[in-house]
Amino acid sequence: MMRIVGRQTYRPNEPSQSPEDYYRINLFIPVLDHFITSLTNRFSAHQWMAFRASALIPSMIENKIFSDLKDCVNLYEEYLPSTSTIKEEFEL
Repeated sequence: MMRIVGRQTYRPNEPSQSPEDYYRINLFIPVLDHFITSLTNRFSAHQWMAFRASALIPSMIENKIFSDLKDCVNLYEEYLPSTSTIKEEFEL
């Protein structure tokens, strides 16, 4: 049963149909939103790009396709021999 407080200032109290809905609306969704915002603020676009490049590690390459690395290849294009060479090596 939901707790109803007359002068509640620090806790959300959105109406819901069941305890599960109450938990989802007032606790779980706000925590997920905070977590996603924190991750976005912590890691820059360049760090995410470097993380995607980890697909080149042999143990992680099995389920990847070249288009997963396309952004990384474009970012480091000036340091690489050619895009077609990189694609051929990836497919091998």
